[in-house]
Amino acid sequence: MITAVVVDNGEPLLEKSIESLRDQTERVNKIIVVGGDKTDYELARAIADEVYGPITKSIGDARVCGILKAEDEIILSCDSDTIYPPEYAEICVTELREHEFVKASRAEPVDGYSDNPLRNALIMLEQQFYPFVYYEHSLAFRKSAFLSYGLHEFEFQCKYQDIGYPLMLTKLVPVIPIEDLMCYTRLPTRWWTDVLYAQGVPIMMASSIPSTIAFYFIVSR
Repeated sequence: MITAVVVDNGEPLLEKSIESLRDQTERVNKIIVVGGDKTDYELARAIADEVYGPITKSIGDARVCGILKAEDEIILSCDSDTIYPPEYAEICVTELREHEFVKASRAEPVDGYSDNPLRNALIMLEQQFYPFVYYEHSLAFRKSAFLSYGLHEFEFQCKYQDIGYPLMLTKLVPVIPIEDLMCYTRLPTRWWTDVLYAQGVPIMMASSIPSTIAFYFIVSR
């Protein structure tokens, strides 16, 4: 049985994201939306099975809330600005028979919904060269593994920190990219500023390629 945990903060793609999760070749048993202060809760309650929030401390806290509420063993970690291909859940379930954490190997900007095409292109390049970057909108995992690593106990210090941050810091959790599995999303462009600033990196370094290089040394030291 599969639960999709969708984190939202007023994204205009919320309904399309949920529709894509309903239209899977492998049935998603339950869709949980955890919202922020900008979430349209009337819409969320109309299209999701369970809705929680607002949770405004951090994205990670919101996602953990949904994960802990889920009763199924297989969790799809999703974002409301992401559209998932019909075979997404089926492929993830198959891979999770052998692995604890998997992720889509590719992400492409949603047509007509790209906040900054140049930055999105840089992030796609970053994904190819730095596989330790675990974008949370395309993670899938066994809930028992998530709990066993204690990821639900992590204290998120920045508003934009998500569950990929403790995954990267522990360096204990193997996250397996699924070859050629792709989702369509408004790619993240803000997380590094808060993450790097929290690590004491000068704010002038917290942009694009310099941030990737700096973050590499932070994580690998």
